[in-house]
This record gives sequence, C-alpha cells and structure tokens, in this order.
Amino acid sequence: MLILGLICLRYNYLSVIMIKSSLEKDFKHLKHHKLLLAVSGGVDSMVLLHALYTLGFDILVAHCNFKLRGEDSDLDQKLVEEFCQNNRIPFESKNFELDLSKNIQLQARELRYKWFRTLLEKHNCKYITTAHHLNDKLETFFFNLSRGTGIDGLVSLQTLKGDVFRPLMGFTKAQILEYAKENQVIWREDKSNQSQKYSRNKIRHTLGVSFENLSEKAMENFDKSYMYISENKEYIDFKLTETLNFISKQVADEIRIDLQKLLALSDFEIRGIFSKYGFSSAFEIRKLALSKNNATMVSVSHKLIKYREEILLVPVENSEEKAETILIQNPLELQKILEESVFEDLLLDKLVFPLSIENYSSEDQLFLKPNHQRKKISKILKDRKLNDLHKQKVKILKDAKNRVILVLGIQTCANFSKKAYLNIERNLDFTS
Repeated sequence: MLILGLICLRYNYLSVIMIKSSLEKDFKHLKHHKLLLAVSGGVDSMVLLHALYTLGFDILVAHCNFKLRGEDSDLDQKLVEEFCQNNRIPFESKNFELDLSKNIQLQARELRYKWFRTLLEKHNCKYITTAHHLNDKLETFFFNLSRGTGIDGLVSLQTLKGDVFRPLMGFTKAQILEYAKENQVIWREDKSNQSQKYSRNKIRHTLGVSFENLSEKAMENFDKSYMYISENKEYIDFKLTETLNFISKQVADEIRIDLQKLLALSDFEIRGIFSKYGFSSAFEIRKLALSKNNATMVSVSHKLIKYREEILLVPVENSEEKAETILIQNPLELQKILEESVFEDLLLDKLVFPLSIENYSSEDQLFLKPNHQRKKISKILKDRKLNDLHKQKVKILKDAKNRVILVLGIQTCANFSKKAYLNIERNLDFTS
C-alpha cells in the first residue's frame, strides 16, 4: 500500500510539473502577446487560468453567463470574477439570452465565439484561449464519428486552429484534476455535465470512460493516432488544393470550374474539394454539372451555379447584390467613379444632377441611337450572354429625371453619348 501511495504521489506531482513545463516551454513565445482566456468556472478553465497566471502570461479573462442554471450560473461568474479581482487580472463578462426552443449548445457556442472575437479585436489579443483537453478530443472524435463525418470532423480539435488556442490538448482530465488538487484550485461543478440528455455527455460517461480504461496507454495511443490522421488530412488538403487549381480559375470573388475536368474527378476528390464550401454530396454536384444553364445549389456559405461549360462557385453574400443606391451630386464625383473614356464620352450638359447608381429593373431601357431604337436593359444583357449571377451585379446610372444614362461597364445610352451623335453627323455627311 505504501509503494502504491508513493507511485500515486509521484504521478500527481508529475501531472502538475508537466502542465506547467509544457505551457512554459512549448508556448513561451506567446508571453509577448495578450491572450483572451475563456473561463467558465469549471475545473478545466480554472486550472488553465491558475497555470497561465502563475507563469506570468498576459491574459484577459472572459466569462459567459447564459443564465441557464439560475443562482448556480451567477455563482460561477462570481468565482471567476473574484479570482481575477484578487489577482488583478482584467475581466470581462456578458449575460446572454437563449431561445430554449432551439439547439441550446449550438446557440451558446455561436454567441460566445462571436463575443470572444469582438473582445479579441477590442483588446488586441492574439488568440481565444480555451481549456479543451485530451478527453474532449476523444469525445469530439466519437461524437462526430457518430454523425457520419469525414476526416475533417475526426480531427477538428487542434492545439492551434485559426484564432483559437488550446494549450491543454495533450493532457487528460485526470491530470487536470490532480493539478487542481495539488494547487488547491477552487472550481465549480456544472451539474448539467452529469446529465445524459445530450449526446456528448452520453459519450463522455460511457464510451469515453470505457475507452480510457482499455489500457494504461489507451489515451496516449489515441493522441498518437489523432496526430497521424491530422498529418494525413494536411497532405490530402494539399493535394485537393492542387486539384482545384488545375480544374478552375479565380475571377474576382468567383471560382470558375471547368465542367469536363470536374466530371473526370473521383467522388472522393469532388467531395473533398467542395465540402469546405458546404457541399458534401458528389452525386448532387455531378447532377448539377449535367443540368441546364443557371441551375443552382446553395449551402450556408456558398452558391454553385451551372453556366455553359463551367460551374461558378461564389460566396452567398456576394451572389446577390444589395439593392443600395449611391447618389452622385456633381460631375467631379462622377469623374471619380467612371472610367476616363466613358466619362469623356458623356454629354454632361444633358444630365440633371443628382445622379444615382442603382440596380436595374425589368422596365428600364436605353436608346441605341439618339432618340431611336429603345431597348430593355434585360434584353441587352441577354444578348451579351451574361449569366444570372452577373446580371444580379449589373448597375445603372440614372439622372434626376429618372432617365437611364448608362449601364456601368456595358453601354452608354445614345442620347447622352458624344460618339452616338458624332456617328449620326458622319452618316449625314456621307449621304449628302
């Protein structure tokens, strides 16, 4: 029993030393930056707060209060706030209201990270720092696996990913608990973590525990396998980027993909390329490629549009132009907007200011010859074989009398064009 006690004592001591030495050695370069530390009041985040503070890291603590557990939620905030006050650590907190009829966990995640990123910019912090650990990595692995994820979902938790930093990813929950006990770190238990109402909690208390108990090295070996899968993902991502570059070209905010090259790819390649844009079905993408012109697919972030021998991939926010109007008060302002040759061609004395740049309507038209041959703008765009996406981006210039002066980048109304009148004069000279 004495030997067993000494072994446990040594293990406890090593857990404390390992966590601090890892933070000090592996992330020493981050001491030159301010870190935004998300602290809930639970053992994981309180241990990370204690460790970073005692090691002299520059931190700003952020606490989210979702008011889901009544007084307990307020006591969580009080614990974190008092620790920060006692140790002169900058502290920010915010109360949130959730729609209880919707996915609470998803809402909470979206709201807190949106707020964190606001604080990140406001206080010039380097990273959002969280206390995710090795057991969280295992839990997320199985959770995403149960939902039919690809390789991205299997290794979604990384120590550093974008603006999120997770310095405890190499440590187990047991090691974090030992650190808390050895350093007398005070924390609060969230009773909802014991409930098996949520899938993550079920995995944590059943599958996670069973896996960890398989062998002494089960968690260590899992971490090693996770690293191997992550390396495979990096290589696959590199090759898929090469493939996308081969089959497409970038034009402004559009990626234009060659249909024949796309159809020659395997389902794995198609799914891998388009999954990061929100499209996971290779079958549906092939179906779109064989559809009629202007057929579309839409994800949360992007739109795919079939047009002739290409598929256009565009961000959703850019696929539909906002119906905003820009007013132009005088010729000087107009000159700054138009190309020099277009501006020089305008009969400025015929324009009635202020002018406006706006979306065209189905009734808007212009003259192809001075006071003759009126044609709808929609017909002009169709004749020029513009696809629906490009039509949505077309703007027109009107004057105060609501007359179309020109279609930006396409055509000037003959009634306001010097060249159009000059052509008439030349024709008259020729006939006379």
